[in-house]
Amino acid sequence: ESACGINRNDTPTAKLAKLEILLEEEFGDATSVTPLVAALLGIPFNENYPPLGLTPRQQKAKTLETLAIEIQCLAARQPVLFSFEEFLDIVVNRIERLPVMAILTFRSEFEAAWPSIAHVTQLSLKRLGRRYATALAKQVAAGVELPARTLEQILARTDGVPLFVEELTKAEIEAISATPRQKQYLDRATSRDDAIPSILHDFLMARLDRLGGAKDVAQLASCLGREFSHEMLAAVSGLQGGELEAAINRLIASELIERAGSPSTRSYMFRHALIQEAAYISLLKSRRQRLHAHIAETVEAQFPEIATQRPEWLAYHFAEGSTVTRAATYWLRAAQLAKNAYALREAAAHLQKCLEQIAKLRSIAPTAHFSEGRVQENDALVLLGDVTSLMGQLESANRYYQRAIDLIDDDDGDSNAISRKQHLQRVAVRGGAKIAYYEHGGGSDTLVIVSPLAYGLATIQPVLERLCQDFRIVTIDARGSGASDLLTRPYPIDEHVKDLRAVLGALGDKPVVGVGISAGGNTLLKLAYQEPRLFSKLVTLGTPPNNEAFNAAYMRIREEDLRREDLEGLIRSHTDLIYHEPEMLELKEQVIRDRMLLPRETILSFFEFDPTKDVTGLLNGIRLSTLVIHGRDDRLVPFSAAEQIATALPNAQLYAFEGKGHLPIFTATDEFCRVLQTFAHTGAAVREDLSL
Repeated sequence: ESACGINRNDTPTAKLAKLEILLEEEFGDATSVTPLVAALLGIPFNENYPPLGLTPRQQKAKTLETLAIEIQCLAARQPVLFSFEEFLDIVVNRIERLPVMAILTFRSEFEAAWPSIAHVTQLSLKRLGRRYATALAKQVAAGVELPARTLEQILARTDGVPLFVEELTKAEIEAISATPRQKQYLDRATSRDDAIPSILHDFLMARLDRLGGAKDVAQLASCLGREFSHEMLAAVSGLQGGELEAAINRLIASELIERAGSPSTRSYMFRHALIQEAAYISLLKSRRQRLHAHIAETVEAQFPEIATQRPEWLAYHFAEGSTVTRAATYWLRAAQLAKNAYALREAAAHLQKCLEQIAKLRSIAPTAHFSEGRVQENDALVLLGDVTSLMGQLESANRYYQRAIDLIDDDDGDSNAISRKQHLQRVAVRGGAKIAYYEHGGGSDTLVIVSPLAYGLATIQPVLERLCQDFRIVTIDARGSGASDLLTRPYPIDEHVKDLRAVLGALGDKPVVGVGISAGGNTLLKLAYQEPRLFSKLVTLGTPPNNEAFNAAYMRIREEDLRREDLEGLIRSHTDLIYHEPEMLELKEQVIRDRMLLPRETILSFFEFDPTKDVTGLLNGIRLSTLVIHGRDDRLVPFSAAEQIATALPNAQLYAFEGKGHLPIFTATDEFCRVLQTFAHTGAAVREDLSL
């Protein structure tokens, strides 16, 4: 808004016009990006542009991409310095070769997802030395001469922490004009040897008491959070404009809060978390609860975009206000949004908080009136099972699914639907070695999904969630991964073919629909050539017909990493090409962490050159009906590889995912499942009227 010159009094038409001017300068034809940024800023645009036609996840991804391009455009004109606390992953990866310095600040407990990236440097800010602490104290004193003994006490007791230096200095100066009650706080603090945070609390309490009516505003603002907007504070305080402005100006003058963001946003921030905390704990618990409940109800009614975009914010305030049912509802919504964005740890945390609220409800509500809580608990447990499945924690997922089943005491089929999501482990044996596989779902048709050993079952989870009610779905832990036995190198594709044959033998004689993901497709095609009777149909996704089909630049990097046996380098260069779409950044980091836990032999076996991967000479002899699926924007295995396979197979159909990469399972899940379901049932590539 600041860059566009938008102000609060502009009409929606004027705001849109200003935005269009800015974006046209950067993008030329801004038709495709204007609706994205307009939606982000809350500017109506429907009369000027066609509907976006995007899912929330797609819209978020494209919006982030647009903002990243904006930074690139600015950097093309001149070097850019920007300080930003969010919108991190996409920027960190994008700016490696741009004249951009990004300064990202965070607390010590924050775990950055990119500390090992070469162009990222992590610094720990140290405490101030004596020289700088003295300078800061004198600056805060602003002309008031501090006695040498007083200055020495300040330096000794604050230990170089800037906030403590500032506040202790202010306390010494304020003691001169303090009222008796404030003097009591200050004398008690300055005369004892407690830890500085405890002393600081007394200093801050004295300063709050000097605010008069502005103290109530500070306390209310502390319930909103470290940062808050003028608009929201006005809504929850109920104060008229002049009265609220006076209180805010008093807080700014007292250096308790400061302006944040651009002038047009009119946002404020407590100068330090400890200041917010002091204002917050000065409230009685009962009043805090009432304020949180009031905040949640007001924001829910007057700021519907927060309920839609930040349900975790409302969940927190309803929870702190002891409105447990609504808190559980919003934690559940927040978890679903996080899962959709593949922020899986965040989703799991939201769900645990949801279950905590439901446990509170159970303790206060009679059993006969707990029906709503039971439904929420069931939904939370099922979603937690889905999330932990995506995280590869199959045993935990099964426990959550079983807990959800145990809550159901009727015969409406819900328990059966949940049980079909469970991962039922089985074992096939070949040459004395165990190959673990898992059965899910139910139905007359069986899908056997074959994925490379370094991909893991979490890759298949989006398909399981949507299709387990319609199909029996079998997934396999490739040798060297999961619950299967370890492997010894070399372990080429031909050995994986024999393992797959053992699993199909354990399943019985009825032909299955084979689904091969990436190099899993090579395993599938080889076995289909050898024993076509085992299959009714074949599906490949992102499959390379041979080693030459891979991205040539990637293969050079891979060869060098293999020579050095750089396991992390091998995994990162591979995942960078697979999970390059913006909405997959969170998932990519989790995949990297998970793959680094695989045995060393497994990782090296996956990346070693394997001449038996070549299936080009076999394709013409495979006459099974085959669907070749490929992302048009696949950066690991270019789309030409799919065209080569589809052309060589006698009975193949080619389905392209426009604008998608190597794994449209994640980026176009509904479309992928619809295409797979239709082909498995009918042999046709797609039929739009078939619903899941």
